[in-house]
Amino acid sequence: TKLESIQVIGEAHTEEALRYAASLTEHAGSILKDIFAGAILTDDQTLQTFENYVYDEGKGIGGWLDNKRVLLGTRDMMIEHSIEGIPATAKVREMVSEGQDVLYLSISGSVAALFIVRLEASKSIRHWLKELERENMLLLLRSNDAMLSQRRISKLFGIREESVKIISARYEEDYNEETKAVQTGSPSMLCAGRLAGFIQTVIGAKRIRTAANLGMILQAVT
Repeated sequence: TKLESIQVIGEAHTEEALRYAASLTEHAGSILKDIFAGAILTDDQTLQTFENYVYDEGKGIGGWLDNKRVLLGTRDMMIEHSIEGIPATAKVREMVSEGQDVLYLSISGSVAALFIVRLEASKSIRHWLKELERENMLLLLRSNDAMLSQRRISKLFGIREESVKIISARYEEDYNEETKAVQTGSPSMLCAGRLAGFIQTVIGAKRIRTAANLGMILQAVT
């Protein structure tokens, strides 16, 4: 992900917009948290903790900071929350080129900034996701980034939409329970933690299971 440009609107300041965006994306665990944190302009700026954090599925994220309601998401999210100062659609289109996305930041009921971001797919990840697809296995994702729709992910990595499933917000607690850290465990598989290595491990396990089942069938027939 790359933050390609920032369009500040109204009386907002770039530093303030970046601080709110960085704090909110860090709190939410967004894939954008690193690019916003890295764009903070001064060393003395620190990330703050949001209150009453919410995830509006497919639209964006929000919460309260410094007694101000902050939203970061799509144009639809801004309209749904009756945010003021939304730029005309034609004007926004002039700012965006192919492969870019627009995120709207609102503070206290008014649009404060537009962030133009670009998503790029790793060649290695593209390769291994296609291998996963060839094995008829699904990619199950947890995401609270509005721009990461099922269609966008499939197009970005060159796989079918049916090969991607995004966990609904109502299963967030179940996801956290299944993926929480534990002190000890008995893992059936181990990998270095990278997605490519994890996919190779899963594919290898499936192939071993298929071969074992085939062996049992041949043995029974014999």
